[in-house]
Amino acid sequence: MASPTYRTRGIVVRKRALGEADLVVSLLDESGAKVAAVAKGARKPASTFSSRLELFSSVDVLLARGRTLDIVKEARLVRGHGALRCDYELTLAASVAADAVDHLAQESLEQQRIFPMTEALLTVMEGASPASGAALAAAFLLKALATFGYRPALDACAACGAPVALARGDGQNAGGYPGNPFPSAPFSVGEGGVLCPSCASQLQAQPVSALTLANAQTMIESTFSALAVRPPTPAETVDLLRLANLWMGYHTGIRLKSLEQLVLGLQRCHGGVL
Repeated sequence: MASPTYRTRGIVVRKRALGEADLVVSLLDESGAKVAAVAKGARKPASTFSSRLELFSSVDVLLARGRTLDIVKEARLVRGHGALRCDYELTLAASVAADAVDHLAQESLEQQRIFPMTEALLTVMEGASPASGAALAAAFLLKALATFGYRPALDACAACGAPVALARGDGQNAGGYPGNPFPSAPFSVGEGGVLCPSCASQLQAQPVSALTLANAQTMIESTFSALAVRPPTPAETVDLLRLANLWMGYHTGIRLKSLEQLVLGLQRCHGGVL
């Protein structure tokens, strides 16, 4: 009896070799769920799958239900996002997003917003400069974490709910944090975000640049197209990536090697440790 089949559109977020000629691909499908499938013979030179199941590609696929992994029967390329595989910096930035999706998305668990968000990121990143790629990756991490229910409190105290205004690019201070143009604000990963001065005196928190927190808020609320036009500086991007890494590690247990490589790459390209 033939296995039942179904069609879906997906984004290739991971691929790995299986045996001598097969390929296992992880797809983020339109529902936001992750699908793992085997493309038989995909690593053979004459295979039609090899060019259609590249990392970051959007594809329409016909899949047959399998016992453990589904099987790719047909694949039609919708958008290859080839530019992301031709530039090392863009490849690394896009890999951070793909790795995050591969870890956050779950099989049979729908999350309607993550597929269009990922497709939008890859489309904008493909036309962005390599310097903007890392900033877009940071924005995607923060947006994706918020989508999956891990949004940090950045404009109100995570403990008591009191409004907290952070210093931004105009150099003006607010929220009870006097001093430098971009003072630090108490931030608690465990409590869920920024703290007001009163709660910070009673709870465990660490100082984080108020500019970093304000930039994080902007990234969550802005479109990828807007961020590509006016990205943060490389130093600010590193701080955002570190904040996202800290937040993601605490709340999900996810650690991304590609994220560490992206930060190291930014440091090398822009004069040592940022």
